[in-house]
Amino acid sequence: MPTENGKKRGPKPKYGKPMTAAERKRLSRQKLSKEGGIEHMIKIEATEMEAIEILAQSFRLPKNDLIRLVFKNTMKRVASITAKGAIMRKYGKSENEISAFINKHLYPDLPTVKEVIEEDQY
Repeated sequence: MPTENGKKRGPKPKYGKPMTAAERKRLSRQKLSKEGGIEHMIKIEATEMEAIEILAQSFRLPKNDLIRLVFKNTMKRVASITAKGAIMRKYGKSENEISAFINKHLYPDLPTVKEVIEEDQY
């Protein structure tokens, strides 16, 4: 489609005609795969979505960016905890000790909603 000055937008198509959305997506997935990544769809339940909306508003981020940030930070935590588990295994710790360490650090005891509400009186 020509612009106001008569020039066409964007680069010339590689294969003689513009790619369809499906073709662009396929190439995008191939590139991601070559880089060692995958694309994965997740389901987010209503209570989780409510928390995401509150956080996104607080951080002034679009919801998709917040979800990406939370996932990335969570995976960094998981990676560091599992790396420590691998080190423990290397130094002869039992599987029970490693499992206890991972459970303690990956799933720490959290306060209940009631405890959080009672803690901060508005």
